[in-house]
Amino acid sequence: MKPTTAATYERARRLAILSILAVNLQSRRSNTSEPEDTVSVFRRWSDFDFLIIALTRSRRAVKLAATIPEIQPVLESALDEFDFSLAELKKLRDVAEQINDYALG
Repeated sequence: MKPTTAATYERARRLAILSILAVNLQSRRSNTSEPEDTVSVFRRWSDFDFLIIALTRSRRAVKLAATIPEIQPVLESALDEFDFSLAELKKLRDVAEQINDYALG
């Protein structure tokens, strides 16, 4: 059974809130220093990976909400702006998630 428009909206809204909180957290962490940063880039690298994941989830939440006809035009426009601003996000996510394909050619 297909979920109602209201259920889809609520699911998308919850997913968007969680991903926005994660983007905020990872953005803050990217702009701070920790003691281990002087000997390793691993924390910053991990935080950047988590930021990519959070941004991708934010986009997916909006894409889900954009299936609702009443709000689709405004969300499609927002997605276009998001994609323009973060043009390499999909590539960054793909490299991180499909590392074997990129490593082996």
